[in-house]
Amino acid sequence: MKPSARAHFHFGLGKFALGLVVPFFNRHSSLRMVTLVRRESKTGHYDLLEAQRGYDLTYYDTNKTQKVGLLSIERYDGDSCLLKLADQYGLPAIISCSVGEGRVATLFPVIAALVRAHAEHYRDQALLFLPFENSSHAAVDLARYLAQIEPGLEKLVIPMNMIVDRICAGVRVDPPRCIVVAESFEEFYLSPVEWDWDPPSGMRSLLAESGLLGHYLDPPVFDLQKKKKTWVVNGLHYCISIL
Repeated sequence: MKPSARAHFHFGLGKFALGLVVPFFNRHSSLRMVTLVRRESKTGHYDLLEAQRGYDLTYYDTNKTQKVGLLSIERYDGDSCLLKLADQYGLPAIISCSVGEGRVATLFPVIAALVRAHAEHYRDQALLFLPFENSSHAAVDLARYLAQIEPGLEKLVIPMNMIVDRICAGVRVDPPRCIVVAESFEEFYLSPVEWDWDPPSGMRSLLAESGLLGHYLDPPVFDLQKKKKTWVVNGLHYCISIL
């Protein structure tokens, strides 16, 4: 049976995923979000999140707390495991990650398997890759990796450059609660790697369904926002840190 393509697979379940990614898509997206961690991961808060299927998100600058639900947490150990999850939840229309800039490349082999599976059934539909990493090269690196292992595969996914701004201070385990601490301010933008491109069929509707349409910028505008983030926001954070 042909799987649906109505899922969102997110790799990583650390403080940034819990402080920004999960609550944003819970509020705004109609796609089923599946959060993924490696089977061998031993971080203590994973077990608590699996048991509670949610956590408390506390904003340190407003002293407000909200409950955030986690409907689908899955552990994986390779391509075949992820493809079984795609049969269970549907193929992803969005693949995202927040695993740390230095570890993004470790995901490329399993992302390649998902790209192939998506192309088998939905070659003409948009598939987005969103690295919530504040990395200037994660999206380009994925495209290069796919082109290297199988020429043409890089054309079957749309890697997005991203700018992300939210301070996520940490995750605290206080059984039976898991508490994530972050600031209330939230800002992020995404833009295609290629400046001259032809958006695929369904691109705009996918952005709207996932709540991302208002965060999408054309490359020239994105470049200006990136410079603002680098020189103004990051500069202010640095100045405050040394006062």
